Amino acid sequence: MLRILGKMAGKRLSNDRVFQAGIEAAQTTAKAAARASHILFLEIAGVFFTGFGVAGTGAAIREYRLYSAGRIGPGKVILAACFAAVFFYFAVSSFWKAKKR
Repeated sequence: MLRILGKMAGKRLSNDRVFQAGIEAAQTTAKAAARASHILFLEIAGVFFTGFGVAGTGAAIREYRLYSAGRIGPGKVILAACFAAVFFYFAVSSFWKAKKR
């Protein structure tokens, strides 16, 4: 009995223009909110990646000073520089994707 009443109410609401307009408004709002939140996520990720890149650059400079003083080999300098370069690439690509959306 309850199922039949539910079906009847569903059919009645599906033909109602105000109800359909409300559904379409909710879908449009959800799409816009999802798009905005995705762009915000990309921008926040870009900021974090930039921070990691800056930290990696600082480490590369510190390791280069030790390398130039002859205290360590070139491996740590190369590793820190590659770390910084990769995270700067991630940052740029994240901001680029946010701009494209």
